[in-house]
Amino acid sequence: MAQSAGGIFSFVAAAGAQTQALSNGTTAFDGTYAFVSSTPAPPVNARCGNDIGGPLVAAQGRAEFTNLLGAHSHFEGTIGSQGELVMRAANIGFDVLANGKIDRDGMVRVRMTGPECSIDVVWQKEHK
Repeated sequence: MAQSAGGIFSFVAAAGAQTQALSNGTTAFDGTYAFVSSTPAPPVNARCGNDIGGPLVAAQGRAEFTNLLGAHSHFEGTIGSQGELVMRAANIGFDVLANGKIDRDGMVRVRMTGPECSIDVVWQKEHK
């Protein structure tokens, strides 16, 4: 009986992993998005910079960009089927989250939130 329960558990775990892989595999938003602008979000802290820099790259339901400011923080995350974007950078000594959306016209709008400030960032898809 214990062997049957183990077999069922293994099957459920495998099915769950397959569902997650399928949901993260969207290619509708694949491409390179050029940096357009960044603006400190209220309340503005004098320590917040507003130059983000690097392009955002999307491929197979994943997204990443490198903030070209002094810390060179690298953001990685996922893109949902409707363009929902969730990224995180933790390689700078504290967490910074980036949440937003990619629209069907190729515009990305994200709010980056850290311990001291928030910044609204916009990218536009490059058409080649």
